[in-house]
Amino acid sequence: MLLWLVMPANLLLAQVSITGSDLPSSGTQKAIAITNTPTIDVGTASATAQTWDFTSLVPGSFTQAAFTDPDGLEGSDDFPMANMARTGPVNSLLGVSLGDFLPLDNVPEAVAYYVKNSQGKVYIDGFNVNISVPGILDLGATSIQANPNDLYLTPADYGDVIENDGGYVLEIDFNGTPIALRFNIEKVINVDAFGTLQLPDYNFEVLRYNETNTVGAELGLLVFGAFIPIDPDDLAALLGIELPIDFGFLDSTIVTNSYRFIAKNQGYPAASVNMVANPLTGGSTPASVEFMAQPGPLQAEFNYTVNCLTVSFTNASANAIGYNWSFGNGEASTATNPVFTFAEPGTYTVSLTALSADGTSATITKEVTVDFCSGIDAVNNTAQFSVYPNPAVNTITIQPQNNTGAYALVLYNALGQRTAVWNRLNGNATIDISQLAKGVYFYTLHNNNGNAVANGKLVVE
Repeated sequence: MLLWLVMPANLLLAQVSITGSDLPSSGTQKAIAITNTPTIDVGTASATAQTWDFTSLVPGSFTQAAFTDPDGLEGSDDFPMANMARTGPVNSLLGVSLGDFLPLDNVPEAVAYYVKNSQGKVYIDGFNVNISVPGILDLGATSIQANPNDLYLTPADYGDVIENDGGYVLEIDFNGTPIALRFNIEKVINVDAFGTLQLPDYNFEVLRYNETNTVGAELGLLVFGAFIPIDPDDLAALLGIELPIDFGFLDSTIVTNSYRFIAKNQGYPAASVNMVANPLTGGSTPASVEFMAQPGPLQAEFNYTVNCLTVSFTNASANAIGYNWSFGNGEASTATNPVFTFAEPGTYTVSLTALSADGTSATITKEVTVDFCSGIDAVNNTAQFSVYPNPAVNTITIQPQNNTGAYALVLYNALGQRTAVWNRLNGNATIDISQLAKGVYFYTLHNNNGNAVANGKLVVE
């Protein structure tokens, strides 16, 4: 008893124990900040309590870690054992954050399915993601099974070493033959340090999980659901085809390293630091960090540029984790920086609603005016269309020379003032011009993106 009373406080912290109740469950929601500029020291493995000062971290963006019931989500029927799910960028769902290195709009969104067992361990059961490689592969929404399941987070005590072999199998149909690309993941977690984690908004007593993943890939056949490895050249010979993908990467492995700082009663890592090899020192340095944070005041704001009927929107919101756009014509988007083409000229009421991690929202609305590409001098190419008769009385006929799709005709008077517009024409079109006064007019024809593709002079008698 006396020994316990005189034991140093820094050793008492070794008694922090992470249980299943400290890890994600359905209903867990946390606001997470992301930064690519971490000037932090992750420390070293130690049996003595230490302090990690991460108070200098500045969020580059925010996201939300929200774990929900999987029922009804995309691909949920393919994962009947899953008891929770999470939607977001696929890399983050797999526990590999890339921070803001890739624009959010370019990171595939997915639904990850998890199994939390009776010991509190959380495994990735698989995920559903849209797989499309332009010109090579287009599988659409695809469920990728984890077999064996990949360990995501686990209860632990200081000094534990946890190992797990997981894998993901992507099935591809080549000429009716189901082949598979399998990614094998050898995971080793060393719970090698403990102490106090200081974040800009929080202080936590934590255990540090030093996680290393060795990832390799192999090609094979699926026979009655079983994976049988096969050399790519042998597979090509067997199928009698030339494989559309270079499988040279199968001969190498990728090793990733990250540090997760796990605190009591939080339901999610307080911070995850992804490391990158430093060739100058032979060691590794922090590359990106996800950490719990309190977003500042929510603000919705956007700017835009107009090119004919197409508008490029630039999001300037602050402290948001998601966005809902309404373009004023019944269409919408959840992209961060959408590019949208309107069907017709006009002034549209565009609104952006920014969403925060705590469930609040902020909306800004602006009037956006779009038009066809202006100027009767925009083009002089009439080869794509025939406009006749010219001079004309009462009607004219427009005849596309090729399958141009939808197009529009804009008519200007001799002063350059717009006189009439006919939208959504398709194929040969006969147009009533009997309401026009006699005189000389100039016309411009536009494609369905609003770009001028032909123009000329029209005489009305």
